[in-house]
Amino acid sequence: MSGVSTIEQLLEVMEFYQFYELFNIDENVDKGLSPETISKKGWSTFYDGLLDLFCVSPSDFSNDTGIINFLKNFSIPVKDRKGNSDFRTIGDFNIFSAKPILKLDSDRYFVPIVFSVFEAVYESPYYWMLEDNEYKNHLAENRGKVGEEITADLLSSVFGKNRVYPSVRIESKKGYDDTDIDVLCILGSKALCVQVKSKKLTQLSRKGSFDQLERDFKGAVQDAYGQALICRERVLEKSATFYNCEGKKIQLSEDIDEVYLLGVTTENYPTLTHQTFTLLEKSVNEPNPLFLTIFDLELVLFYLKNPYDFLYYVRQRTQLMECFQADEEIHFLGYHLIHKLWKDPDADYIHIDPSIGQLIDRNYYPYKLGIETSSKNDVVHNRWQNKDFEILCQQISELNFPKTTDIIFHLFDWSIQSRDNMINQIKSSKTNTLKDQSKHNFTMITGPNKSSFGLTYFSWNTNDSNEMTFSLLKLCKLRKYKSKADYWIGLGSLKDSGRLVDGIVFNDDEWEFDQDLEREVEDVLGGVNQPRYVKFGKKIGRNDPCPCASGKKYKKCCGRGF
Repeated sequence: MSGVSTIEQLLEVMEFYQFYELFNIDENVDKGLSPETISKKGWSTFYDGLLDLFCVSPSDFSNDTGIINFLKNFSIPVKDRKGNSDFRTIGDFNIFSAKPILKLDSDRYFVPIVFSVFEAVYESPYYWMLEDNEYKNHLAENRGKVGEEITADLLSSVFGKNRVYPSVRIESKKGYDDTDIDVLCILGSKALCVQVKSKKLTQLSRKGSFDQLERDFKGAVQDAYGQALICRERVLEKSATFYNCEGKKIQLSEDIDEVYLLGVTTENYPTLTHQTFTLLEKSVNEPNPLFLTIFDLELVLFYLKNPYDFLYYVRQRTQLMECFQADEEIHFLGYHLIHKLWKDPDADYIHIDPSIGQLIDRNYYPYKLGIETSSKNDVVHNRWQNKDFEILCQQISELNFPKTTDIIFHLFDWSIQSRDNMINQIKSSKTNTLKDQSKHNFTMITGPNKSSFGLTYFSWNTNDSNEMTFSLLKLCKLRKYKSKADYWIGLGSLKDSGRLVDGIVFNDDEWEFDQDLEREVEDVLGGVNQPRYVKFGKKIGRNDPCPCASGKKYKKCCGRGF
């Protein structure tokens, strides 16, 4: 026992204590060997066993895996005389990048860095195809198609296939445009135009040639941005015709009022985020694009699985491009998951520390593989979540309101505390209605004086949806005017529905003085916002003009879905 204790003490100070089993301690103790002898024999056994931990053999795999061909293509014999002789300085071709497996003998292959194998599997086939004279002329076209297909599949997993259109052809008044939309995503009144590029970063760029870097950047980013601007213009002008990959006409909603631009590269461009910020040429009035590698896109979509969450992230990244700076997209994503990408009123500029990206590195692979990890101190895992708020947004989206995306984005803009307060007020209003069979409402605004945005919630004491919606429209119109707000949301619920929201109204007309509304606000709401009984008048007909002043019929606007 004393010998074992001494050995355990010896192992505690060993650098490789976690490889305890490689020392064959128990076996050597049984032989009566001294700790010193065990240590010497143990280290010899350790190093022999350590190498085996990183080795594979063809016999480890079944015959139908094609492992022999795989090992042949991605390995190099350690006795190869030429070896890595072409690698002389930074930027030179490194054979380890193409063949990251070392062949020790006929049955042992050493794999020092597993990630390098994954990278080689992705990168090397491109160069193999270039060596095929019959195929290389089709290489660029097919790589482009595959990039579009992968991007469309990733986006479909979040938006749904019915909202994603790959390979969209545009026909304008002058005929078919020279550029198409690689992937078009529609979410209510917002669209996402995606241009995919498969341009590889050349060796000169990797070696630091700025001139070549600019040329590579133009082929992968600048050209894609120019194409995206044309596509955005065609969508917003509402005079072009769009056709899907099968040649069928796509009926785009007249409500689309914004198109966000996303560029995706199938190749890994180091510091693509920083390059886009510093090298992209654009006029002051042109919108900012977001450029991601295909790997970054998969990462962002993994954490933002809801289409509204993802598109809101794209909106914040593009609109606040001048307010935040980071070298990699993973840093922006980490910051957004923890703090949300909101403009800080006390700061003109925020530099995101790279350590925030490491928080995602910590949990991405375990979560993706479904492995339980300790999440007590994981700020990404424990980021702000309110299940009732998520249910509210889901129910809003189910009502198929024309401005659903605008409404949800406005709610996302609110602080955590404001959203918590709103949910608590909604629950309280519905409880009180069921208790006293009376109507209850509350209003929240973003400022004490002139507010840019406000919300009114009406808990109705009957199950008459038309009556509730008309009353909600009237109240919101007055509340919006009194608050001098440019945007106003009205949410209403019926007495016995069991839902948080059954009806929506939305008004985004810029506030302007109106003498009639001045008198009506004073009469109905009072000068200091005193509560009083409100008489809303007759019901609105479905073919009557909508009270929100949109110019549309009620059934085509706020009465849609009722």
